[in-house]
Amino acid sequence: MAELRYDLERDAVRVVLTDAAGRVLLFHAVTPEVGPAGWWELPGGGIDGGESYLEAAVREVREETAGPGHDRPAVLAPRHHLALARGAPPAA
Repeated sequence: MAELRYDLERDAVRVVLTDAAGRVLLFHAVTPEVGPAGWWELPGGGIDGGESYLEAAVREVREETAGPGHDRPAVLAPRHHLALARGAPPAA
């Protein structure tokens, strides 16, 4: 697999969504550089200015799971679990 390089560093969220059967929602990302093997990732993305981690998570799930002409899913009963890949924890 080709080496991926990132030159953007920002705060971001990833969300683990499960259904009643315990299946986890993953997206298959494919790029011309990596080819059809791609990689699998959780829904999520960057945090916009002034957004909390929870607000960003809800927005990203809605953006990434709503298809054209479909209502956006409701996000119910959020449970808060914070895991940091690097850096300091966010201010409370």
